[in-house]
Amino acid sequence: MVHAASFAALAFVDLPEAVFDNITFLASQICDTPIALISLVDETRQWFKSKVGLDASETPREISFCGHAILHDARIFEVHDAFADERFADNPLTLGQPHVRFYAGATLQASNGEKLGTLCVIDSKPRALSENQQKSLSALADQVMALIEARKAALDITNQRNNERTLALEVDHERKRLQTIFDSSPSGLAIVREPDFIFEKFNAMFATFLNANDFIGKKWSDYKFGKNDGQLVSLMNVVYETGQRHTEEELEITLFVPGVGTKKRYFQISFDRIEYSNESNYSLLIQTIDITENVEARNLIKESQRLATEARNRLYKTLESVPIGVALT
Repeated sequence: MVHAASFAALAFVDLPEAVFDNITFLASQICDTPIALISLVDETRQWFKSKVGLDASETPREISFCGHAILHDARIFEVHDAFADERFADNPLTLGQPHVRFYAGATLQASNGEKLGTLCVIDSKPRALSENQQKSLSALADQVMALIEARKAALDITNQRNNERTLALEVDHERKRLQTIFDSSPSGLAIVREPDFIFEKFNAMFATFLNANDFIGKKWSDYKFGKNDGQLVSLMNVVYETGQRHTEEELEITLFVPGVGTKKRYFQISFDRIEYSNESNYSLLIQTIDITENVEARNLIKESQRLATEARNRLYKTLESVPIGVALT
């Protein structure tokens, strides 16, 4: 069954009637019939894209001759005398206007096999097409389909371009959204790429944590991070090779602070491999969280506890050296 909403049918509808008018005129002249039509048949009706010798613009499918034509495998469906054909003898189009006695329709079939309608010729008297007329009608039907397929190809290209533009806008929106997340993240973020783990992107927090603002194009090895420098490089290589995320919960890093010198900081550092669908090389996403205050607060508590323990021990020793009894509560 033909569906008018199909893409080939939409291409048919999209073309102006004038494109087909010369073809229906030639069909009428070649076949020597007063009526020639280019019809589109859908589930409930047939309507005429181009017509010669007929005022009606459509008819119900259930009484249409073209509805029969598209169900047949033969290229030309021909009814020599509708009165003598039980399928059409009592058809309203036979008994009334336009008084169809003769009908010949060449199926309009798309490249995907879909049958859209027909190029047909009609007469009010019985007759038959000659072999040359049949060939001509078939050739004209091919011309109709060539126009439809060309329009369909143009619509395909337009639709593809529209989809590509929509996709590009969606990708750009997502890129901007991710860039905003990247830039505003409370964690320090940087992306390095092989070879040599060259910095290609970083956010402001990463620059703040590491007291630098000119990473782009430089190598990780251009910066020294103290006693754990070698460990960091080893971890990066492992993550790059295996693709397995790795997190160091607490890592001491020695930073150079202008005007101050070196300074110890503590970071939680994570490494993730970034894979690209069209490339064999990977990048690494580095995420840093400055936990220096937490570590220093923890160390301060430990030191306070140590000093309190030492003071208590000294107090006990002092009391033990006193000759009289003293109760400690």
